[in-house]
Amino acid sequence: MGKITICGLGPADEKFLTKQTVNVIESGASYFRTLLHPAAAAFSPVGSFDNFYDKFETFDETYKAIASELIALSSTCENLVYVTPGSPLVQEDVVQLLIASNECDLEVLPAMSFLDLAWNRLNIDPVNSGVQLVDSHNFVNALNTPGPKLVSQIYSKNILSDIKLAVEDPNAGPAIVLQNLGLEDERVFEIPWDDLDRSVEPNNLTSLFIPELGKAVNQVLFDLIETITVLRTECPWDAKQTHETLIKHLEEETVEVVEAIEALDKDSGDGFMELEEELGDLLLQVLLHSEIAKGAGRFDIYNVSETLLEKMIRRHPHVFGDSTASTDEELSTQWQEIKAAERANKRP
Repeated sequence: MGKITICGLGPADEKFLTKQTVNVIESGASYFRTLLHPAAAAFSPVGSFDNFYDKFETFDETYKAIASELIALSSTCENLVYVTPGSPLVQEDVVQLLIASNECDLEVLPAMSFLDLAWNRLNIDPVNSGVQLVDSHNFVNALNTPGPKLVSQIYSKNILSDIKLAVEDPNAGPAIVLQNLGLEDERVFEIPWDDLDRSVEPNNLTSLFIPELGKAVNQVLFDLIETITVLRTECPWDAKQTHETLIKHLEEETVEVVEAIEALDKDSGDGFMELEEELGDLLLQVLLHSEIAKGAGRFDIYNVSETLLEKMIRRHPHVFGDSTASTDEELSTQWQEIKAAERANKRP
């Protein structure tokens, strides 16, 4: 079994490196996960894995390949050193893969991470404040957990857009951008939520602190569904409704949505609040019918949403598949062919 010594470059340039880390890197055959780090220029490594990011389509594939390569190297290299950005035990998937593999002897050296500088700049105690650490790729999954959040791995504007759009609460408060911590061009500044993907130029040393988070889209919908469930059990009018008794209300709400659309003034913006409200009333009808069906053991709003999602993907192969349909005529023909196949297969 080979041995790998794992150490980290810390959060910024070489001033945050420990003497132990410097000695290990300089005395061994060091391989850096990436040279795109402020402290990397202080060393002359044997190699890096930067080219692996071009070889594979996903980060998961890249990290698995790096781990496999390190395990192979450990069997032939007497003093192998693997060097990560930051701390080896903070958001380092390759290290976790090596630990889980049990295929080589590992020595993991402690190092500073960006978290140490973040708490200092924010002037908070993360434990007493209950801060949740969130990888930007898992931001949506963290929305239902209350409390402040420190979001890392924000290296592109697309990620900032995804974060912004995941929270539709109009009362969402400002966030704090932390960038290049520990370097001369360090920036820590507050930014309005709506400007997240407009005023920030992110890089691989960017993170985001959210002191207070507004409600996420999925949380608002969950609260709405729960409210309908309560109404069906506790409100006499809602409790006695059936699919049949709601038909006239569905027709009325549909007509009112059409009227609200026809009354829109796109230049002045008049009428959009009315359309928003009428669409909500129409959504209420969908939720009520779904709740009634749920009570009868037929389906619920999850089934309705899942069926719609599958249908939209299935009917748009030019977007989600390999179809090359692009003109209106081609799209119409494709649409009719898909619907005919669905009818033949008795699909919804």
